[in-house]
Amino acid sequence: MTTGRSPFFDEIRGAFQICDVRTRKNRKIEIARYRIPSNPRTTAQQTVRTKYGQAVQGWRSLSAEQKAVYNTKGKPLGWSGWNYYLWEQYQVTTHELNINVSEDTFNYEYSPNSNYNGFGALQINNRTGYRERIFVKFDLSQIPSNATIQEAKLYLYWYQTVNGSPAGKQVDVHHITANWSETTLTWNNSPSYESTPIASANFPSSFGWIVFDVTSDLQAIINGQKSNYGWMEKYHTEGVADPGDPANLRNKESGTNIPYLYVKATW
Repeated sequence: MTTGRSPFFDEIRGAFQICDVRTRKNRKIEIARYRIPSNPRTTAQQTVRTKYGQAVQGWRSLSAEQKAVYNTKGKPLGWSGWNYYLWEQYQVTTHELNINVSEDTFNYEYSPNSNYNGFGALQINNRTGYRERIFVKFDLSQIPSNATIQEAKLYLYWYQTVNGSPAGKQVDVHHITANWSETTLTWNNSPSYESTPIASANFPSSFGWIVFDVTSDLQAIINGQKSNYGWMEKYHTEGVADPGDPANLRNKESGTNIPYLYVKATW
């Protein structure tokens, strides 16, 4: 039999103190009553109240026979049927996903009307008049809207230096705020983006992965607070003298070490 306790038990306990929660001698936490808490003082408490209220209504709608089934399930755990029902309704599972990039390209200041989809690499440069920026987008449809993002990291692979030395140079990630397509993007039609970076990382000392922590931004996307138009990567410091620090990174056509998003989430 499945055992455990939903994190929602602790969530209720923290939000409403102990008016509806008790700890048994065997240290199992139980919801002692199933009245709906009133007058939450914070947004977090309001969220808990809504979730808890839905569970209360669900339990009350069950027949005596259905409640008896939950009583039987809860007995080996030392829980009432109500507590087992609550746990079953709100238990969560941890999921780990590697999501490959769905669209990627770059644009080039020196050739502002050219599109570089299928070029064979993602290029980035900080040289005055020759700046290059990278654009990536991911299909997030497998992550539900109620997911809690515990960790999210964007991986880009640096495999070639053109001139200069990008090692140790900072690259920033910006949230894109308008739609774009890898087949039509150019310097002149670049989409708008948030001016404040949502993540930063440095080129490693030798060829390899550049890893950006995008946890908070991905949570905002999943919550519907931001649109999923992807991220743009550019040097933190642009406008440097010739030759700059041009570098090639793998794109999705490379076949190996393509850009991907690692996600650890619960739902």
